[in-house]
Amino acid sequence: MEHKFSAGTVERISNVLKITYDKSSPVTLADMKEITTIREQLFGNSNYASLIDLRGEVNLTKEARDYATNHSVIKKLRVAEVLLVNNFAEKLGVHTYVKFFRFKDNVTVMTDEDNALHWLGREFDKHKVKA
Repeated sequence: MEHKFSAGTVERISNVLKITYDKSSPVTLADMKEITTIREQLFGNSNYASLIDLRGEVNLTKEARDYATNHSVIKKLRVAEVLLVNNFAEKLGVHTYVKFFRFKDNVTVMTDEDNALHWLGREFDKHKVKA
């Protein structure tokens, strides 16, 4: 079931929170807090993996990006994340960002949604075994 929020849609696919942005203006901290509220409704305080669809024209403010990356509850509950992009060139650019700013997180960049969901499922299962 898809949930609309001010900057796009949020959907639960098994243990994955899929976020698709469709906002042409920058995604703000308020938008990110809206996603957190939906995530709490869908998962409560349970672990989850996230699939962030960046294939549209997505522009996050610094505050929004910092919140999504550094919020203590999100970091505790999110076991893995895929940033979904359009093509190899975008993949290289986003991968560079990940290596510098998200190197401690279990995050990767992909271009194929089915592969991303498969990888996230495996990472979630690995996390369950460790826990």
